Amino acid sequence: MEIFPNKLFLLLVSSLILGMSGGALNDIWRICRCFAGVRYSEKGAELYKKKIPVVGSLRRIGNEGKVYRIFLGVMIFLQDIFLFCYLGAGSVVLNFYFNSAAFRSYTVAAVAVGFFIYYFTVGRLVIRVCERLVFLLRALLEIVFYILSRPFVFLFKKITVVLKKVFLKIRYSLAKKKNMCYNEEAEGEPSACADGELQK
Repeated sequence: MEIFPNKLFLLLVSSLILGMSGGALNDIWRICRCFAGVRYSEKGAELYKKKIPVVGSLRRIGNEGKVYRIFLGVMIFLQDIFLFCYLGAGSVVLNFYFNSAAFRSYTVAAVAVGFFIYYFTVGRLVIRVCERLVFLLRALLEIVFYILSRPFVFLFKKITVVLKKVFLKIRYSLAKKKNMCYNEEAEGEPSACADGELQK
């Protein structure tokens, strides 16, 4: 098999770029986890202690409950599997294209180096910015939802009060009618209730 140094160099550079793209994909997964309640820095966690207009402080998504831990574990597992499949398939394709399907082990090292270069440089900046963006987006959505839901909450409360009054009136009327029937029967008078039952 002929060795072409220029193709091997392109394979190395492409593997580094593949690793960096894997780092970018990992950032997308980490942003999804931020929406699910994961905090990657102390400053990110402190944001959720601040008071915001209208709604006060943001509710924390999830808790230490078993269901939340299982959901988060499954999500992280699936994301990691997809990331490794992406990097593995990419390495195979690059070796096939640049090296006539002969596998070069240094491509794995190059992919790993590219991933960690991205992770410890651009990745740190991205996650810091995105934690704040996720917080601002959640704050905006909660404020909008709170404002839009207030008329419906007010209407629901009013309907509940009216229905409660109607229910109490019906209950009182039935109890009063039952009491009147009992009194008529006790006095030996023909009961309207009994007549009604006979007619039925």
